[in-house]
Amino acid sequence: MRKKNRILIITIALIIIFNTGQVIAATNPSYDEGYDVGYEWGAKNSDSSLSARNVYDNEYYESSEHRKIISKLGDKYIERDFRNGFLDGYDDGVDKNQAVDYASSLGRLLGEIYGARDFQNGEKSDWRDALPSDRQLRTMFNLRRFDSAYEDGFIDTFKISFEEYYIKGFDKAIFEPAKVSLEQGISDGEELGTIFGAVFGSKDYYEGKDNDYTRDLPSERTIRTEYSLNKDSDEYKNGFLSGFIRAYEEAYNKAYREANINNTLRNEQSAYSDGQEVGTIAGQMQATNDYMTKLNNDWKRSIPNDSFIINEFNLSIQTAKYRDGFISGYYDGYSSGYNERFNDLSQAAGSQKLKSEIIPISGGQVTSADGSFSIIVEPGTYFHDVNLNITTSYDASDRQYGPLIKSSDSYNISIINSSGNADDKKPLTISIEYYGDKQKGGIYRLDDYRWMYIPTTIEDGKMTAELKPSSLNQGATTYSAFVDANAMVFTDARGHWAKDEIATFVRRNVINGYSDMTFKPDRNISRAEFLTLLSRVYNWNTSYYTENLYAFKDADSFGNFSNIISYGLSHNYINGYSDGTFKPNNPITYNEVDIIMNRVIGYGSFKWIDIANDMLYEKKVRSSSFHNMNDKITRAEVVYMLYKITE
Repeated sequence: MRKKNRILIITIALIIIFNTGQVIAATNPSYDEGYDVGYEWGAKNSDSSLSARNVYDNEYYESSEHRKIISKLGDKYIERDFRNGFLDGYDDGVDKNQAVDYASSLGRLLGEIYGARDFQNGEKSDWRDALPSDRQLRTMFNLRRFDSAYEDGFIDTFKISFEEYYIKGFDKAIFEPAKVSLEQGISDGEELGTIFGAVFGSKDYYEGKDNDYTRDLPSERTIRTEYSLNKDSDEYKNGFLSGFIRAYEEAYNKAYREANINNTLRNEQSAYSDGQEVGTIAGQMQATNDYMTKLNNDWKRSIPNDSFIINEFNLSIQTAKYRDGFISGYYDGYSSGYNERFNDLSQAAGSQKLKSEIIPISGGQVTSADGSFSIIVEPGTYFHDVNLNITTSYDASDRQYGPLIKSSDSYNISIINSSGNADDKKPLTISIEYYGDKQKGGIYRLDDYRWMYIPTTIEDGKMTAELKPSSLNQGATTYSAFVDANAMVFTDARGHWAKDEIATFVRRNVINGYSDMTFKPDRNISRAEFLTLLSRVYNWNTSYYTENLYAFKDADSFGNFSNIISYGLSHNYINGYSDGTFKPNNPITYNEVDIIMNRVIGYGSFKWIDIANDMLYEKKVRSSSFHNMNDKITRAEVVYMLYKITE
């Protein structure tokens, strides 16, 4: 095969040259690997009219086979040499059945080597002077073993090839280094220019700036200094500058335009599905309430209007297209969710069953129809008989809710209490049958279309949780058991007085611990961290807030808290200091918390002293605020306060 013959020719030539002491050639792993691959591809495409370069550029270059070889060769991989080997191998593979012309092949090989040798030795290009004599050729290749006609033909062919490739070898030795430097400079410049162009293109779009790639394009002087180009050759330097600027412009424009298109598509494509998802849950909840109060199946009766949806989901800050798409999806989801749930409830042997009992003032216990859920009412909780209803939804096999895995059916509880009066000091106790992981399991309540963890105790094959009786006065509430695959238990919170509240807010993704699996409940909390917790508890949409920041001397220290701080300032929840700073990392005091919470939930409706008294009564813990309201509040106290307010 021609591949083997080519290797044989090279080997013969190297032996001859080595033995004459003229040139010693080194192997090139990239070329050799490229030749082998190219030969195989050429053999497979021997009937094709495609050129070696066409196959390399359009079929092989981006292939997984090529990437594996790059990984295999590592630092030894040189794309230019690999490509040249591939092209040579491919041509040989295509012509594998063609006989080898040894005279021509040896003439080309030695001519190129001698041309390179003469340049390296500082000699002028003179192929005649470098050409071995006829006598030398006869000795080199043992031509005397052939007849005179073969000798003469071999020598004539050898000389023709030798002349051509001597000149090519000499030229290549002169110009190849400059060509390589130029190509490498262009390649390196393009690589870096692409990176920075893309960064600034996307950045300019999202900052609302016009498309202008020259805005942040560094000058040629800056580029030369930044990348130490003045220490390199002129060819590399010029190539780098040209490649960097051209690639920067292309990448900038591409990133700017893609950011524009992607932003529009993201908003418009997600709007309908976002609205549909929320509408489906709202429709299902309304259907459950209508069914339990014996209303007719009519989803249009209580569907909210556009204004309610816009206000409820803060759509006024969205684009008009997103708002319209969300509302359309909401109506679609609401109608389908309502009808599906109402029809399910209406079926006698359907997916849900009802349990309804009268609870006297002496209290009692009601167990769901499936026997897995129960609720205990202590004597004296209610001041007259009440009607307690449990609706079981057989949905334990429903899809996973993010990290939450369903581990029970859902139970919708409603209490018909005509007076609305109840003793909140006597909690209702609910329990769900459960035998799973005690660290990750818990009871969750459906709040505003989200499952929210409530403090849970797990023992003796069941989960238990306590509810305020008044929490059921506003209508039906749904509970279910879940396993949280991401649940964490912090070592320093297990025995802490606020362990239940901490566990609840961790499960609700309101707060996080530290990388060492601790929560540090008694550590102070900064002003910025406190605002962050408020934003999560009250679902502040801070995405578009960047106002009021640069009025502060220390605005550069805000970092990831910038939007949240701006939101708090814009709503007058918090202020800076008289010296023109905000001090986001300063520990926040009880007095500051008192002021902020009054502004967040309404003036006069919050007093820190009430929270401190509850801590003392319920947890037997005395807050340092009794000593001085300017003392610093702890992480645990903040969590306890927010839990008390929101529950």
